[in-house]
Amino acid sequence: MKKIYRLVYVLIFVALLCVVTSCKPKQNILPDLYGNTRAQIEKKMKPLNVEYGFYFTNDIIESSLDLDQFRRYGDGLKAGDIVEDGAYIRIYTTVLPLTVDRVSEVKMDFVLEENQSFIETGKGKVKLLRCVDGDTAHFIDPYAKDQTDNVIKVRFLGIDTPESTYEVDPWGKEASNFTSNILRNAREIILEAEGAEYDSYGRRLAFVWVDGELLNLIIVQNAYSNSTAPLSSKYGKIMMEVAIEVKKTGRRFYGEIDPNYNY
Repeated sequence: MKKIYRLVYVLIFVALLCVVTSCKPKQNILPDLYGNTRAQIEKKMKPLNVEYGFYFTNDIIESSLDLDQFRRYGDGLKAGDIVEDGAYIRIYTTVLPLTVDRVSEVKMDFVLEENQSFIETGKGKVKLLRCVDGDTAHFIDPYAKDQTDNVIKVRFLGIDTPESTYEVDPWGKEASNFTSNILRNAREIILEAEGAEYDSYGRRLAFVWVDGELLNLIIVQNAYSNSTAPLSSKYGKIMMEVAIEVKKTGRRFYGEIDPNYNY
């Protein structure tokens, strides 16, 4: 009888041990992610039973080789550390490449009449007079009825680049140079008004077409501005969609460190 009791005790102990062991949290070994992109990191993290999220570092990007590179784990963790099942892991990488390219999806849906004036009709070919900053420029309307009053100060619709004139913000000078380079090398510039004619500073509001491409969208696509165009705007939907995708890269306007700015 004692042997039977002893056997029962042993079986109960083994059963309890199995229960305790099965309840013990599983352990996951953090992989070495050095030199990995986010896509490669996801493949290595997928087998682990943990939650994880990506974050950006404040690294200055000196070349395209610096983009999308693992830098460190968060919370003091490192490769080889053991974390429990279900733990949340912060993974820090550099900012990502700009890969969104939807400019070709937008076309001018209007045809200008010969010598059509922007000042008179809200659409027309113009000549560049001077670049002011990333979202402002002055143009000459060669077809205005009054050629003594043909200078148009234009604030670009749907964007708001960082400041670069009286005040200077990170990426302001870069945005200004980007816009200036495109306008100065343009073969043809067409302005298209929409909604209110003027802003609070008396500048004409317009979308800017450069050699058949919408400059406002190009600026958003290159992360020099978010989109401020409402969805009801003619180009609001695509500008918002592009801005949402570009924001995920963390580039320029969206938080990247400007190497030429004195913080």
